[in-house]
Amino acid sequence: MPARHFHAVLAAILLMLASPALAKEKSSVAYYPVTGSNAVAVYDSIKKTSPKIARNATFAFTMIATKTDKKTAEGKEGCRYTSFATSAAYIFNLPQHVKSASLPKSTLSKWKSFVAYLHTHEEGHRRSRSAETRRAVAKVKSPLEKVARAK
Repeated sequence: MPARHFHAVLAAILLMLASPALAKEKSSVAYYPVTGSNAVAVYDSIKKTSPKIARNATFAFTMIATKTDKKTAEGKEGCRYTSFATSAAYIFNLPQHVKSASLPKSTLSKWKSFVAYLHTHEEGHRRSRSAETRRAVAKVKSPLEKVARAK
């Protein structure tokens, strides 16, 4: 991943996590530039400019940053959480054609469909990770809720 792209993505993650009114989840898109005047040239550009997280060209990927806020208190049975909340920021890294208006009509249509498919695919990763995070947080929160009900 080019340093410029990495720094832009990192800045977006930090801004989302630093927000005082932080939501449980946020999603955004970071783009990497793609050129080419036909499908073969576009694919070659993707191979050159896509983030290199695998040996072959990676068309798209999802980055996740999490933040956990928790408070603890000591009691007779040792330390325990008195509050626990986790937030997540998802960034979908997708290709963006820098001159899509110059593509032939049929290529442009296929390009838009391809990018829409990639976004949908990456959204599936977000849904999956989100469900895993909710289950993990529920395991931590369950004892907290029992303590709160007992008081």
